[in-house]
Amino acid sequence: MHVRLIRIAAGIAATVTSSASPAMAETWVQLGSSDSGDIWSVDKDSIDRDNNDQLVYFTDKVSSNDGTDIVDEAVDCQKRIEYALKINSQYMTGWRDHGKPVQPDTAMDAVLSYVCANAR
Repeated sequence: MHVRLIRIAAGIAATVTSSASPAMAETWVQLGSSDSGDIWSVDKDSIDRDNNDQLVYFTDKVSSNDGTDIVDEAVDCQKRIEYALKINSQYMTGWRDHGKPVQPDTAMDAVLSYVCANAR
């Protein structure tokens, strides 16, 4: 009886562990494209405002003939500054010190407008 209870408990633990972290949903919204065929998209499900630093965090991607880059970013909606946190699998150290101003009428301007309007 004792061995049977251990096996049941192990089976329950395995089931709980495997279902504890659900897969993240991805809803890609295309925001623009260039004459060369590059396409900019944002994962709408990834947009989130941090109440501590007031930055809006999100994931976007740029698809081109050379492949696709997935970028985790943050923007300061008031100051119009973008920060790259991770490009593909490479984390950007010191990313807070490397913000770039977002220029009007650019792809990043469209991204900033979209994520700031949809931040939770």
